[in-house]
Amino acid sequence: MAASTQSRYWLIALGAVIVVGAALYGENYWRNRGGIETDSSEPAQAILVEVTGAVVTPKLLKLSQPKKIAELVALCDGYHTQADLSAFDENTLIEESTVLSIPFRFPTSTSPVSLSNGAEGQIALVPGLDESIARRIVKERENHGPFLAIEDVMRVEGVTRDRFDQAKSYLNP
Repeated sequence: MAASTQSRYWLIALGAVIVVGAALYGENYWRNRGGIETDSSEPAQAILVEVTGAVVTPKLLKLSQPKKIAELVALCDGYHTQADLSAFDENTLIEESTVLSIPFRFPTSTSPVSLSNGAEGQIALVPGLDESIARRIVKERENHGPFLAIEDVMRVEGVTRDRFDQAKSYLNP
């Protein structure tokens, strides 16, 4: 089950890269063909970058000039403690409007996810759990406080005994 969750994560990431690449290619194609007019006398248009995922404070940033990923993350109060820094080059320059999703490290039994303070995106990567359950886990801890034992997650709607058995080695209270 862990392999399928990890495969799904990588397929989503690959799909996002393909969509952004196609959009950028299409814009350049039409601009070079004369289909998109640009007036060099006008000031440069703002670059909008939505920074999501494994950052402390996800934000929509309006930039007047290109910035490196590391600079954008600094504007979002830094990386989440479980950010997967090996998945990208933080010196990459972001020059056009995009959604920048910083990936989480895939949870393992040696680096489990905390139910009490793990990010929703990271909880969703745990085998046996998904995005909707992760959202309910975060809502549960916001409404009722931290989880004192991993078994407490079973009070969340949708967490069955089977799901709990799949997830428990990847979780901390």
